[in-house]
Amino acid sequence: MVKNQYEGYEYIDPNHQYTYPNSTVLINKQNVTNIEEAYRNEHLFVTKRLADLRLKAIKVYSMSNILAIHNYLFQDVYAWSGQYRKVNISKSGNPFMSI
Repeated sequence: MVKNQYEGYEYIDPNHQYTYPNSTVLINKQNVTNIEEAYRNEHLFVTKRLADLRLKAIKVYSMSNILAIHNYLFQDVYAWSGQYRKVNISKSGNPFMSI
């Protein structure tokens, strides 16, 4: 299976429930609003958590396990990590799993 390669970090969230107003950057705990810095910020935190997760995997038996993985990976970056989204968002025009 080929991984989806995104051309950019831009998130499409018309009502700005997950992005800063007048921005395509996801609201984050570090309050980074510059698109390049936000990408690096997410990459830095998630890469470390991913390395940890490889050593102590979370087995997937249900949706709650998938949410636990999402929370583990993104807990340092987003307040909403591990939660169901309230709206559909897309990255560089590619939709994520619909709600």
